Amino acid sequence: MEKLTAKEMEVAIFVAKGYKNEDIVEEIHVSRRRVNAIIANIKLKWCVESRVEIGVLAYHFGLYTLDRLDLPSPKRIIY
Repeated sequence: MEKLTAKEMEVAIFVAKGYKNEDIVEEIHVSRRRVNAIIANIKLKWCVESRVEIGVLAYHFGLYTLDRLDLPSPKRIIY
């Protein structure tokens, strides 16, 4: 399993918190295409296939904690 770059870690945290790609674009000010590429790189490096798996590993590796105050607004969460 490869280490993530700083930008990949940032995106992994947003994915883990349930942010949609378009909301990640707004947060980190890159193109939608770039966000898609970053997520694909994370999946490749971590050998996972889904956003849920990214979230589980991000939590496991301590990239974020489950803090209710740090969750996105309901309109930004993917259900």
